[in-house]
Amino acid sequence: MSTNPLKFLVRADEEGFERLVMAEVMVPDIPNVYGDVYTREAIRDFCHEYARQGYGVDVNHDQLDVRDVDVYVCETFIVRPGDPDFIEGSWVVGMKIISDDLWAKVLSGEINGYSIEALCEMQPVVFQNLRNRQIVGVTEPDPYDGHTHTFTAVLDSINRPIAGGTGVTNGHSHRIVSHTVTEFATGLTGKSHSHRYQVITADNGEGETDDID
Repeated sequence: MSTNPLKFLVRADEEGFERLVMAEVMVPDIPNVYGDVYTREAIRDFCHEYARQGYGVDVNHDQLDVRDVDVYVCETFIVRPGDPDFIEGSWVVGMKIISDDLWAKVLSGEINGYSIEALCEMQPVVFQNLRNRQIVGVTEPDPYDGHTHTFTAVLDSINRPIAGGTGVTNGHSHRIVSHTVTEFATGLTGKSHSHRYQVITADNGEGETDDID
């Protein structure tokens, strides 16, 4: 139903990574890439129902519950006003990755975000004045060496990329053809990698340039 990029790969002092990932699962009042919009009240209900049902987790909607085997939920909350990292009113989930294979896919960018599957009632809405727009920003850091790229992406009215790419860092750049993650490229280290990037901000305006007709 909704997909947002993982925002944090939290480091630990001794072992390099804590294997903790966090991201918004649902963001209020902004169309997602399927054209769905969620109210703050609905998002809170989803958060509470997920807790009531015991925090089940699968990978790519394969219906195989892997909680406490490969991964488990360690945090879940609704973002309060003034949060420096997440969008107010969003539902954030933090997960601890146990499986070495799953963690390798998170680091590589193959596993790139959260998606919730649920049976629910949808109500039709009419959007007004939605149009293509251009976003500029900076990618999330590479988890190994910390390098970033500036990026420009042209998005359609529901935040799906039409075109885009990054600037050059360490002798390489990345194309942008999919939501939330760049294409893979090889830098000076010889390691093929991608970067996550954000197109939705707390005020839904930061980094935007003129509309594209």
